Amino acid sequence: MPPTIASRAHESAFVALLKHRADRGRFARWSVLVLGLALSACGSGPSASNSGGWTETTVDSGKYAWNIITCPSANECLLTSSGETSGFLTTDGAKSWNPVKLGEAYPWDVRCLTTTTCYEVSSGGSVLTTNDTGATWRTLYHRQGYALFGISCVTTSNCVAVGISTLIATRDGGVHWSPAQAPRPAGAFHVSCWSARDCVALNNWMYYATHDGGVNWQVQGASVRSLVRVSCPSASGCYAVGVTPADQTTGSPALEFFFFSTDGAKNWSQVRIDGTQNLDGLSCPGPTTCFVSDFHGHVALTEDSGSSWRDRSIMAADEPRVDVIECPTAKVCYAAGRYGRVWVGHFP
Repeated sequence: MPPTIASRAHESAFVALLKHRADRGRFARWSVLVLGLALSACGSGPSASNSGGWTETTVDSGKYAWNIITCPSANECLLTSSGETSGFLTTDGAKSWNPVKLGEAYPWDVRCLTTTTCYEVSSGGSVLTTNDTGATWRTLYHRQGYALFGISCVTTSNCVAVGISTLIATRDGGVHWSPAQAPRPAGAFHVSCWSARDCVALNNWMYYATHDGGVNWQVQGASVRSLVRVSCPSASGCYAVGVTPADQTTGSPALEFFFFSTDGAKNWSQVRIDGTQNLDGLSCPGPTTCFVSDFHGHVALTEDSGSSWRDRSIMAADEPRVDVIECPTAKVCYAAGRYGRVWVGHFP
């Protein structure tokens, strides 16, 4: 039986936050401690509730991993994975899921402004859009051989897409795209915009920021070897997570970090997170509100930009194996992972 995450009754609390102090206008380091893991009986099934506030269901049990999710509202989410030509859509808070066709195989990211209007970027170098819930898709951009990994659209007119040696932007709904030469040949794999002019993109070791709608980008190095995700709901709240992998030569353990900027991504501060493993989930539904998650189902919520945290972990009978999390509000979260498993969290 695999390692299990215990219920709250068996002392499986995820987060104990050390005091978060101000130091000359910048936040001091805090640590998140995992307090304990215990064993509980295996066997939770589809549509099972657990003590963490999450309800589990299964969407296509033959699926190896769901790793793309986009939720335009608390009741509406589209779920898919890289390498697929279709996905599933819920409009009733995960009570039911209906198949939806995608625009192209091997999507790397899908973002929906509404359940009818979505944008997809693919490994084939395309940007596609649908205005009828996937019934038809239209190609907005294509460059063969340059995979696109991420897209962010603040309106139907303004989108930024990033990929291999590629940072492109449109201000007219995809009729025209303005390419910006990436500051480094590696390009970027994730992007988040909080306005038509302001976005942050990242690759493994650096941030890119634009404040003119993607025409020019400034680069900032990061102090970790693997940035994994960015979420910027506003200029006063832009966040990222990253990991410095373990070094087998020196014996140094993996170190995981939460990064934040409160000045439009001009300056970044970092705080170390202890106790998580494979931290790769981040979703920030508001300027001061963020959820972070790891592969093992540990989830934590801050509603004050990291000054304090609350445990929102998935208390499954076996290891959840979470690949992606999306939280449209501070009260509702969706998480998805291996073998078609999907969780919906409702919090007070």
